[in-house]
Parts: sequence; C-alpha cells; structure tokens
Amino acid sequence: MQQQTQNNTTRQNYDLHSVRVQIAPDSSEMLVESYPFYFFNMMAFFALAFLIALIYFTDDGADRVTGIVCMAVFGGMLIFSVFNKRIIRCWVRKDLGNVSYFRGGVLGFSIDKEQTEFPIGDVTGLVMKRHINLWWRWAGDNFQIAMVIKKRGTVDLTGKDLSFSDCQANTELIINFINPALPIKAED
Repeated sequence: MQQQTQNNTTRQNYDLHSVRVQIAPDSSEMLVESYPFYFFNMMAFFALAFLIALIYFTDDGADRVTGIVCMAVFGGMLIFSVFNKRIIRCWVRKDLGNVSYFRGGVLGFSIDKEQTEFPIGDVTGLVMKRHINLWWRWAGDNFQIAMVIKKRGTVDLTGKDLSFSDCQANTELIINFINPALPIKAED
C-alpha cells in the first residue's frame, strides 16, 4: 500500500513539475529525473527579437541606447539561465549498492557534462536549498534538492524550480528509500 501511494505521488508531481521520482515495485531501485523548463527562456528570446527589430526601425538615438541596454539585460538573463538549466538523472540501486549520477551538458550537448558513479554508503544526507526569487517576489521562493556525498560535496538532484511542498515531498521519498536515518538539511 505504501508503494502504491509513493507511485501516485510521483506521478502527480511529474505532471505538474519538472521532477520525477520513480521507485521500483520491489524497492530495489529508484530513479530521480529532472528536466529544465524553458518557457521563460523562449519568452526572453522573443523579447530580444522584438528589441532588435525595434532598434532597427528607431531613428531616435536615445531610444536606440535604451533598446541596446534592454537587449543586453535580456540577453544576459537568457545566457545565464541557459547555462544553468540541465537535465539531471540519478539512479540509486540498492541491489548493487551504487548510485549512478548524470548531469547533461549545456543545451543538451556534451559541454560541461558530468557522469559519475559512487557507492550508496557515500551518501551522507540530503539538502533542501532555497533560492530567493528576486524578480517575481509575489511568486514566492523556489527550492532544489541536492544529495550530500562524502569527499565530493553536493550534487543537484533537481532544478531550482520546485515549490516548498514538492521539494519536501520528494526529499522525503528519496531519503526514505536510501536510508531514513540520514539527515535532511535546509539551506539558504
């Protein structure tokens, strides 16, 4: 019954957010997948295209300077977010006693790609990271799940776009699968 509840919870989270936690029916394997959400990147791209057209058809020098400054701001935000959003896949296998971790490269290419494997005994806890939303303060803060590894530090399991309740629910699923005695730390 508990396994069925866990599967229903993960299916619901996958429909609403970019993270999926899947536990095998025999509780020997767990897969955590996180996919980036590029909606705002597309909006910034179209805003840049509009600004370029606006600058091209504007005769006033002050309007051109304003357009170029806005274009630099939108372009910087777009480049920053594209380089930070990655596909993340973590496969925890109790039967083999290891964790396989994969973080995709920039825009799905092999640039800055990371792929590693380590023993499940090296996992020392999970971290729920809070990211303060400075631009859209009314939308609330965003959260992220990371795994703490001995001699390595932390590896991200999700993107920075989870709500607190989704972050907490998924963290509890992951920690209960790996080892319920491990600590969960909150971090700003």
